[in-house]
Amino acid sequence: MIDPTKQNFRFKTRLQRLNNIEASSRAKLNFLEQLYQFHKQQGNPRVVVPTINHKPLDLWLLRKEVQRLGGYDAVSGIDAQRW
Repeated sequence: MIDPTKQNFRFKTRLQRLNNIEASSRAKLNFLEQLYQFHKQQGNPRVVVPTINHKPLDLWLLRKEVQRLGGYDAVSGIDAQRW
């Protein structure tokens, strides 16, 4: 065994690059990739993003809001007057 008090230990400092994409952005990208893959499997490789007032609808934010309100059935039912 080497006695650490008698040795001159030197460690090189290494920079660890953190991922530039935040976790929420990564989740959004994963969701959109899954959406495109689903449409591709269904035979529709070209996905058209809906627009409102000539602005593309953020499908990730829509999904999060629907989940927050209780899911598809909760927001699309007859009693659901949230939209």
